[in-house]
Amino acid sequence: MGIPGLESYVESHGYADSARHPSAKPFFYRVSLSELATSAAGSDPIVVVVDLMSCLRKVYWDAGRLKPLCGGQHREYRQLWSRLLRSSEAGLRLVFMCDGATSQEKRTEWKRRRYNSWRKFGLPVFNSLRAGRYPKMGSGGGGHLSLPNLQTQLLLSDALDCEVVVAPCGVEADELVCRLARWRSAAAVLAQDSDYLA
Repeated sequence: MGIPGLESYVESHGYADSARHPSAKPFFYRVSLSELATSAAGSDPIVVVVDLMSCLRKVYWDAGRLKPLCGGQHREYRQLWSRLLRSSEAGLRLVFMCDGATSQEKRTEWKRRRYNSWRKFGLPVFNSLRAGRYPKMGSGGGGHLSLPNLQTQLLLSDALDCEVVVAPCGVEADELVCRLARWRSAAAVLAQDSDYLA
């Protein structure tokens, strides 16, 4: 499940300051998918494994600046994924990993976190709507609101013909992403999750 606050800490301190700490290594590094695709021109496609659940918010709120109200902007969401996939098509093979059902041993913690999120972010939205005001969505358009049911797995696999792997119940998807990346000799894993630091 990850440690609350670890991801934001790593994002703010993730790059080593070589001037102050010459021997320090960064926690992570950025990979340019377009440069990766260019380097693969003429050869077999380079495999990139995408942890879909950790990327959904970035795609919906940040890249698309889409609104969550009224069930979501499905047409615009599909167009956004089509553009993203077209831009990465040349030389790349994206393989998406989807979470399955939450395992029994994680359910208590998962419920506790959902209730805390609801009290912190969901309740103010409903209070704003009840008062006749448009709710504040936070940075990037979405803040911490839940995404509408966008059926992304079906959109990617059926409508956009992408390879989507669903983690079976009781198996940690993050672990499967790592296994899949090794098995497919992936050049990169596209994810945003502190679980990968272990």
